[in-house]
Amino acid sequence: MKTSEVEFTNSNGNERYPRALKTTPDGTSLLQPQLSDDQNDPLNWPKAQKMLILLVVSVTAFLPDFGSSMGAVTSVVQSNLRPGGTWDIPQTVVNHSLVGNLFMLGAGGIAVVSLSAYFGRAPIMFWFLIVTVCTAAWCGAATTFPSFMAARIVNGFFATVGQAGGLMFINDMFFFHDHPYRTVAKPPPGDNSLASDSAPFSVIVKLPVLLSFGYYIFTFAWVIGLNTQISVFLTNPKLYNFSDKDIGLFYFAPIIATILGELAGHWIHDFAGEIYRRYHAGRFEPEARLLPIYPATLIMILGIVLVGVGLQRVWHYMLIAVSMGLFVFGIMIVTTAINAYVLDCYPEAPGEVSAWINAGRTVGGFILTYFEVVWAETEGTQKTLGIQAAIVLSAVFVFVVPLQVWGSWMRGLQKRIEF
Repeated sequence: MKTSEVEFTNSNGNERYPRALKTTPDGTSLLQPQLSDDQNDPLNWPKAQKMLILLVVSVTAFLPDFGSSMGAVTSVVQSNLRPGGTWDIPQTVVNHSLVGNLFMLGAGGIAVVSLSAYFGRAPIMFWFLIVTVCTAAWCGAATTFPSFMAARIVNGFFATVGQAGGLMFINDMFFFHDHPYRTVAKPPPGDNSLASDSAPFSVIVKLPVLLSFGYYIFTFAWVIGLNTQISVFLTNPKLYNFSDKDIGLFYFAPIIATILGELAGHWIHDFAGEIYRRYHAGRFEPEARLLPIYPATLIMILGIVLVGVGLQRVWHYMLIAVSMGLFVFGIMIVTTAINAYVLDCYPEAPGEVSAWINAGRTVGGFILTYFEVVWAETEGTQKTLGIQAAIVLSAVFVFVVPLQVWGSWMRGLQKRIEF
């Protein structure tokens, strides 16, 4: 970090004057926001402390998707798909526990933001995690399906605390130029409760957030659909006849794809920013964050089409694993891009924009899980996943392209968010 003299123009545009501002060590980027002299400001915390908190938030953000995926896999052994199923009920009924869990991930995220604004980040994180642990134990101890489903639904509401509120911590501790790398308790407790409760709803009316929310509904839903569908087909005795151990090992493929997507994202998002600056006279706008979505979309389309064809024609399971990995790799790039975009658009509302993106993710999966398996069994995976690939492509033109072209105008039209 160093201090540089930077020229600014006053509000009338008729006078230029220098101002000392702090920049990155190489002097190429202004620090946004500027550092204060308050040692209690999270921006001034030691790097080790920041990274430790980021690690805790990241691990916590892992919990809801881990829990949902575990639920998708256990639906096989709980149903009557195989002899001796835990509750001997149809798999479509067992999936209702997953549906309820997914819906509460979105609803819980909005509650996390409102409560964090009133009580503070850390208390909400702590108590929500306590309830998450207790309800996870309840899931394991449940002896009837209604009890298990109730535990899954409550667990979803509380487990989402790190995922929905993660951007609040990132925005508090890291500068603007760090956001893509960190995108996975500053406001004082006791803020006006009415403002806290209504804050998420004052954010969703902003067009950049609303369009990003819509885009994520029609993109991330297929990840959840693939998780459900692949586990059903792989464990089918007439197809792949995977054991519980086999299906668990299969899911190393999306885990590896997630890691590769995270590593590649560092380079891809930097490169996108440089390309944008080169064609915009060195100026950086939030719309630069959207550029990686385009190549990532092509990768996702390739992945989901190959999964559909592979399951229909009973390809070797390794080809299915690689194809699923392609889609997960692409969705990792998209997730970072869309979260960084809305955060750059409205840095004053990190938790609120994060909650709505998280809600978009779960709304799509919530709806799809009701009919995904039956649809695939009726129409065939090649057709149904081909349709889903077309929806992924269409979502780019319907939601992302308007943001790319008119995003700056939309922000200017609706102004900043004021609580």
